[in-house]
Amino acid sequence: MIGMMYLMLTAMLALNVSGDLLNAFTLVDQSIRNQKSSTEDKLGLSYFNFEQKKEQNPTRVKPKYEIAMQVKAQSDSLDNLIQGFKNLIIKTADGEILDPKNPEDGLLNKSDQDKAAQIMIVEQAGARAAQLKKALNDYRDAMILACKSDTALPVDTMLVNSIQKMINTDDSRNSQSGERVTWESQNFEHLPIAATLGLLSAMQSNVRNVETDVINYLYKSIDAASYKFNVLVPLVIPEAQYVIQGGQYKADIMLAAYDDTMEPIVSVGGQNLPVEGGRGKYVASAASVGMKSYEAKLQVPDPVTGKLVDYTTTATYEVGAPSLVVSATKMNAMYRGLDNPIEVSVAGVSPSDLIVGCSGGNMSRSGNGYVVKPSSAKEININVSAKADGKTQNFGAKKFRVYDVPDPTVKVTGVKNGNLTRNAINNLEVIAELEGFVFDVSFKVTSFTVSTTKNGFLTSETVKGGSKLDKKARDLVSSVSRNGRVYVESVKAVGPDGRERSLNGVSFKMQ
Repeated sequence: MIGMMYLMLTAMLALNVSGDLLNAFTLVDQSIRNQKSSTEDKLGLSYFNFEQKKEQNPTRVKPKYEIAMQVKAQSDSLDNLIQGFKNLIIKTADGEILDPKNPEDGLLNKSDQDKAAQIMIVEQAGARAAQLKKALNDYRDAMILACKSDTALPVDTMLVNSIQKMINTDDSRNSQSGERVTWESQNFEHLPIAATLGLLSAMQSNVRNVETDVINYLYKSIDAASYKFNVLVPLVIPEAQYVIQGGQYKADIMLAAYDDTMEPIVSVGGQNLPVEGGRGKYVASAASVGMKSYEAKLQVPDPVTGKLVDYTTTATYEVGAPSLVVSATKMNAMYRGLDNPIEVSVAGVSPSDLIVGCSGGNMSRSGNGYVVKPSSAKEININVSAKADGKTQNFGAKKFRVYDVPDPTVKVTGVKNGNLTRNAINNLEVIAELEGFVFDVSFKVTSFTVSTTKNGFLTSETVKGGSKLDKKARDLVSSVSRNGRVYVESVKAVGPDGRERSLNGVSFKMQ
């Protein structure tokens, strides 16, 4: 994106700065800021995961967490410093900041090519540009140091190189004359304010991208640094500790710390077991009801002497009578407003003898199974019993969490890869589609707004009562010039639960 801006800047030097070009700079700046906002949202989740992991294991996680908090503080400080310079440039150019929440969007004197250089280079003998450059360099060095803080791990050279590229304050050379161009001149001299703001936004976005990479590296290094084996502990991992009579008991017998290139000898009752990837495979028939136990022996060569060392462990499991089985056909959850199919079975009991009840919603028969429609409750309980020999035997209950159907994704028919041809305008339709969802769910679009920038002003039309463009909306889209952008926003749609939802919009470019 920064490369694109430089190409546009090069072309601009030979031309008068047109309104369309300035608006293009503004759009690029908005795109960069939107990307930065999205990165910050993801960072919030990363810090939340870090906090959760610290609460689970304070001893292991706290050192990395403290470094992560330092990274956050340094990133916030640099982001605020850059924003302060942007606000000062805007206020100097316009006399005031018209939009305090989004100062860049309220800029009036976009074409001014002097104010940025005045603030950053001329005034105070260039102290502000020097301060920003030093802050960027200090931040880059601090982020690289954070990635080298764990001497037990090899340095991630790709990450270090990426940080150096994203936070780069080196001077450059003019591609035509070969003359040296300072970093300060590249960013603040002979540029319209709209372009300078875009470059500063790119610096902010790069700061957040570096912060994301470093935080993810620190988070991953928590477990990576703990891969140190000095104690071998035999471990039995059964597929189930409770087995139905007539079924099979299966378990993996392995060492908690093992080398899959050097398989141990595993035996039960004096008989060796097949070993796959360092794990012995044990299968026993569950012929009778009751508690069962067995002793497993694992033999591995001592790393120094090469002699076999024995490790033994005892495992127990229970073989029980038939028990309740309730499974959701779609997944282990149910959704409001939908028909959720389930199957209920109890080994050894005829389906016709089952008595199935439901709390937290309504349930009805459907073929060989049931359909559940949840109410406003957060959980659905499926209760199962059966009558046998004149008595009722209770097999227990199964709980399912209840969720709302997620929001769909807004799409516009006739738009391919974000581009719209004029031939497709008359057939445009806004649709709301739920992608990758386990149920086939339809949403009806009830209203939306189409907008575009004309002559430097945002023009919009709202369509109500349908998903297709009305005449005013089609005329507005038809008036957009080549490479102009059209935005579909404020989309509202109704799903199977009857609830109207406000959805994120989309944009596309006119061809």
